[in-house]
Amino acid sequence: MEVKSTAAKVILSLPFRHNPPFSNMAPWKASIWASLAILHVSASFLPDFQGDDGHVRRQACSSVHYDKQCGVNYDYTGFTQDQNERADAVVEMFRHAWTGYFDYAFPNDDLLPKNNSYRNSRNGWGLTAIDGLDTAIIMEQQDIVDVVLDFIPTVDFTKNNAKGPQDAQTTSLFETNIRYLGGLLSSYDLLKGPFKHLAPDGDKRVDALLSQAVSLADTLKFCFDTPSGIPVNLVWIDNQTFTNSSVMLNGDYTAGLAEIGTLVLEWQHLSDLSGDPSYGELAQRAESYWFQAPEVWPGLTGGTLASAQVNYSTIMVAGHRETTVRMNISSRCMSTTRRDIPTIVNAGLQPQTPRLNISSAVRIRVPI
Repeated sequence: MEVKSTAAKVILSLPFRHNPPFSNMAPWKASIWASLAILHVSASFLPDFQGDDGHVRRQACSSVHYDKQCGVNYDYTGFTQDQNERADAVVEMFRHAWTGYFDYAFPNDDLLPKNNSYRNSRNGWGLTAIDGLDTAIIMEQQDIVDVVLDFIPTVDFTKNNAKGPQDAQTTSLFETNIRYLGGLLSSYDLLKGPFKHLAPDGDKRVDALLSQAVSLADTLKFCFDTPSGIPVNLVWIDNQTFTNSSVMLNGDYTAGLAEIGTLVLEWQHLSDLSGDPSYGELAQRAESYWFQAPEVWPGLTGGTLASAQVNYSTIMVAGHRETTVRMNISSRCMSTTRRDIPTIVNAGLQPQTPRLNISSAVRIRVPI
């Protein structure tokens, strides 16, 4: 296949570990790759130069005020290769961001750096602190870890604390799950495991991570209170009611693939840690309806499913976008009917319906 696009030629010229992606592809697959190449290297009008190894690279940035942030056309190969120096630079940037947040926004959700103020976009529960705790743990920033561990037991996850004029009054199940619940559980695992030296045995603040995760999940359980078990994403937690943001013309509530699939990892793990199976059962019931959905294209379901009733006629493709679906399909939570499930992405997207046996936690990128 002849590729005439400059952007696609750049992709082809890169030093792939194996053969370039266009090699030995069916024409329809190659055309998809060519389109992705054009999108991925949309800045193809920038000047190119050919390195000593014969590969085309971007021209070095020659005239900017801040030479450490030159953008996609800058040749970064001259920077240090010392991994300790690189790691230290990452930690430095993390602490810079934390200091700004702590000085001007903590314990609110978000720092507004232009005017050193804050807002609460996620219930006023200290989003940045809790979402960033596992990173602070991995970087072994003891002082930051202690601040957040002291703070988490004080949070009331049963009510929305965001009351300001620019604060969000609703709660997103999806965002709350990946940021708060995921942050609490991952931090708990790290401090009970490889980083337990940051919080010695007997530290009640670590146990509070799990108890607070349980409190938060209990608050959100009503989101699954639909005939199909597919949850409603945007809700008011103070009176435990659904918003109308995802209601179709026929009155059905809907949920996207990410809103369904991403819950399984955290909610099943919460069941494993707490000993209460109800959390995992709620998330897996919702996911099971997705697995039973018909395919609108070989290997692909639609992007939106009705949650008000088990009615696959309301499944629809949700436009040109990508959704990340996280699924924890470990052997301990797999039923017989789920041991052979339709895979969403298969190498090359074969015309026949592909099958895949999955036995571990996976991330699947779903183009829909």
